Amino acid sequence: MTSATVYTFLLCCLLMNNQALAGRLHQKLFDDADDDLKYALRSLTTAKPSVNPNNVNFPSAYGKDSYDVYWAGEKIRGASASTFKILGSGYAKDSYDVYYMGQKLSGASASTFQDLGNGYAKDSWDVYCMGQKISGASASTFRVLGNGYAKDSWDVYYLGKKVSGASASTFSVV
Repeated sequence: MTSATVYTFLLCCLLMNNQALAGRLHQKLFDDADDDLKYALRSLTTAKPSVNPNNVNFPSAYGKDSYDVYWAGEKIRGASASTFKILGSGYAKDSYDVYYMGQKLSGASASTFQDLGNGYAKDSWDVYCMGQKISGASASTFRVLGNGYAKDSWDVYYLGKKVSGASASTFSVV
């Protein structure tokens, strides 16, 4: 894997505030980097970038051969190459499991899992934003509004976080 590929995914993770994944990618690149690149990485990881959720590109770092599935050059343990499908927004699944940027989503139902766009996804029971389960969100009534917003029958969410005081029945994106 090239440094540019890892750097691109690191930037995407930081923009989407996925700290755990960004940390893994940062360490992988940092271990092999020269001093100039290490300085750039330190600067990048201490910055607080802003993001327009509608313009975030979720590049697919998934790949597979006849036997195994990979994300960003790392083998995904237990993933079935023969049934593996990319869904979009960083999500993928095989017959048994669901993945977000190469990480298995524990408890997600592969048979009903679907990408909703803008980093959101759901199965029959739960809703996810950028790979994180949204506690209390109703999968049956959940819908994406755009610009990072989504709602269910009771609550409004921005990038997966509940918007305090917002009325789901009247909320719209302007």
